Amino acid sequence: MKIGIDGGGTKTKGVLYQEQRIVDEHIGEMGNPIVDFELAVSNVVQVIDHLLSNNNLQYSDITCISISMAGAGTVVEKLTEAFSKLILCNFVVDSDLKKAHVHMKSKVDETVLRKAVNDLGEYTVLSVDWIK
Repeated sequence: MKIGIDGGGTKTKGVLYQEQRIVDEHIGEMGNPIVDFELAVSNVVQVIDHLLSNNNLQYSDITCISISMAGAGTVVEKLTEAFSKLILCNFVVDSDLKKAHVHMKSKVDETVLRKAVNDLGEYTVLSVDWIK
């Protein structure tokens, strides 16, 4: 199972995937580290913890967490360090802008991409290439 996180200026959305199927979703508070670094990190971890507990899962059940955050471009290393103390499985963190660019250029199942765009309402967390 995998988790995709979209941390934005007003909310943080998490999606739990099994294969290419969405198992669960959760929306938490703001996730922009430029607005408030500590709060954004905490809110992302709260969304992850909710998805895990709501589905009776442990970090050991998750193969990867992909975290995409608005404003993260200048603080990726600091975010990686902060999350490495809190997330107990493989994860990757990057700016939403970079993730959007990478995923628009990659070959992604169009149905999954369209579903992600419709569900999220934006092009910022299209981290669907790692769910294949």
